[in-house]
Amino acid sequence: MGQSFAFRPASSESGVAGDLVAAGNGDLEAFAQLYAQLAGTVLGAVRAILRDNAHAEEITAAIFVEVWRTACQYSPDRGGGFEWVMAIAHRHAVDRLRADAEARSPRDRRWQAAEVRPPNTAQARLQGLAPLERESLELAYYGGLTYTEIGAVHHIPASSAKSLLRDALINLRGRG
Repeated sequence: MGQSFAFRPASSESGVAGDLVAAGNGDLEAFAQLYAQLAGTVLGAVRAILRDNAHAEEITAAIFVEVWRTACQYSPDRGGGFEWVMAIAHRHAVDRLRADAEARSPRDRRWQAAEVRPPNTAQARLQGLAPLERESLELAYYGGLTYTEIGAVHHIPASSAKSLLRDALINLRGRG
């Protein structure tokens, strides 16, 4: 279940676009106004993707550094200023999720190579599950990953990972 950010900042789109153009020309006051208009919206969108307040604040700061650096590349003829900033925000947040998932992958490989395996009866029951369900259960119970981490491994939202695990447990219970 993805979240949509169809809301707009309090100012008009032409104000955002104008502030971006002015910031691109080095106008610090226009950039400060742009930040005041959009920081809350950007932080909320990033927080919804990352589900971590500290990381969201860190990424929001990086987003506005990039907006300042690249505002000179913005062209109102090619799209709205709000959408331009939100595209940068989305890219940064997704990059952070991917980086976090890649940082965990060595741990995942160590876990998969470990000798700790379920007893044969449990392993036989797991083999009857769909591959994605089985892998998700193994990551959760033997790897200690959270819904969010499992979602990142499979490139799905945390809510979908939670549903996947719930369905796997229901299917597993039905096989007992």
